[in-house]
Amino acid sequence: MTRANRKRGRQRARFTPLRAVVRRIAAPALTVGALLAGGWWLNGALEVQVWQVEGDASVRAMTEAAMQRLLGGRNDLWHTWPSRVRSALLAEVPDLADAQVSRRLDGVLRVRAIARKPVVLWSRDDAVWLVDGQGTPYRPLRKGEWPDLPLLRMDQDQLTHAIGLLAAIQRLMASRMARISEVHHLPHGWKLILSHGEMWLLPEQDWRDRLPRLAEVLRQPRWRQRYFRIDARDDRRWYLRLARQQGVI
Repeated sequence: MTRANRKRGRQRARFTPLRAVVRRIAAPALTVGALLAGGWWLNGALEVQVWQVEGDASVRAMTEAAMQRLLGGRNDLWHTWPSRVRSALLAEVPDLADAQVSRRLDGVLRVRAIARKPVVLWSRDDAVWLVDGQGTPYRPLRKGEWPDLPLLRMDQDQLTHAIGLLAAIQRLMASRMARISEVHHLPHGWKLILSHGEMWLLPEQDWRDRLPRLAEVLRQPRWRQRYFRIDARDDRRWYLRLARQQGVI
């Protein structure tokens, strides 16, 4: 073999591994490129042509306004993916308990808005908050807004306990429940303020045993049409006296 042939052989030996590397990465690179191109095309091809909001009337307008802000004309597949839209709506509209989002193949995006139901109000610092049935404060009251709900004055960690107490009163004494205006958490009990100057003091832990007995007493004809200040915190003796319609409890 001549010197020139040996030199060309060494050059082929040096460049053969490089060509092998190129061959190994070419196919995956082409595959990735094809997938990216296909994804880009699909993202634009599956644009939403129209979106619709239905569901509870109390949150429909807020949900529509939130959809306008969230999408802003970005109707491609990425921005209108149902789980993405749902998460954004729940973060944007605190009055939503849930948003059921679905896409149709004809380019229609449907949102079913489910309103959160406030069950009590909660006084916190200088604001009053709406609280749902899970004990979650979800937004402060707006100017001029004041729903007819009991006002709770307590720390946040007591909200779920107070809501459980009110739910029990609703089951046992619905007519009295409608007259409860405030609930206070005391160091060793609960204070409930009702209309007509009525007030109840209940133990912090044993109220579940006392409420059925209290409901039975207040259902009796001699007590049913009257209003009382009741202290039921003692195990053996309760204190009842007629409530005054004037003055502060």
